[in-house]
Amino acid sequence: DIFAVGIILWELLAGKRLFLGDTDFATVKQVQQANVPPVAGLRKDVPDDLDRIIRRSLAKDINLRYDSARDLGRALTSFLYRHRKPVSQVHMAAVWRGALW
Repeated sequence: DIFAVGIILWELLAGKRLFLGDTDFATVKQVQQANVPPVAGLRKDVPDDLDRIIRRSLAKDINLRYDSARDLGRALTSFLYRHRKPVSQVHMAAVWRGALW
């Protein structure tokens, strides 16, 4: 689900929960409202184009989100290329190994 991936990306960058109410019901209401602050407002080192990708994946209106996970993946890959970040399988495997062990 594109919305769920958007939440994960937002939370990874922000370092905190995006939707967290005092109760489970309050949290669900926050998700339904989908009021998403720009992560770039919390971290000045997050490029605006990455913030736009994340906010599009979290759009309240499903018609404004990416049409597919593949489209979201393409947007993220294009972002990484524009910012000269490695995206090969070898690089991604090294990232996961570092994160998991």
